[in-house]
Amino acid sequence: LPSASHTKRHIVHYVQYDGEEWEVAYTDGSLTEDRQKAGWGLFVPGTANYPLREDIEANPKDYTSTTAFARVDGPQSNARAEQLAILAALRFHVKGKRTSNLLIVTDSEATIKGINAIKTAETKQVLKTKHRDVFYEIVEEEKKITAKIRYLHIYSHQNDLDPNNPIDRERITKIREQRRNFNDDDLY
Repeated sequence: LPSASHTKRHIVHYVQYDGEEWEVAYTDGSLTEDRQKAGWGLFVPGTANYPLREDIEANPKDYTSTTAFARVDGPQSNARAEQLAILAALRFHVKGKRTSNLLIVTDSEATIKGINAIKTAETKQVLKTKHRDVFYEIVEEEKKITAKIRYLHIYSHQNDLDPNNPIDRERITKIREQRRNFNDDDLY
């Protein structure tokens, strides 16, 4: 597993994996309780002209981050919002002519699986895929990036769990395992 590094604010801005640095982009999608409006968000820490750790540490005053968010175009769903957030991260990387490896952190395991599935799916399967237009855009945007791209699933709403609730206890166990494997001291 990668080793992480963070700023004094405890935000992971890069990770080391197999001897390479990876820029981190955090994505999320959401849907209002009344299921009428969906939106996506993107956060990329340390996105000034200093994407590498050495530059950030040498020039901390130049260290900035990028936040982007928007309402979902088209059908209003959480799934589409999650997908559009990932698409935004890829487009940000391409538009900024960034050359670093890209690690996209998302709480949507379904989107990660969907991206991988759309690349290998037969036409019949693809036609059944919801929001396939966004998946196709993601795959096309990936092709524009010469560096490596990885997706990391994390569990959502980690601070909203009740240890007395049996369903939450199961999620808490999974979250602890994930933190242990990723080295939670570096992440939080």
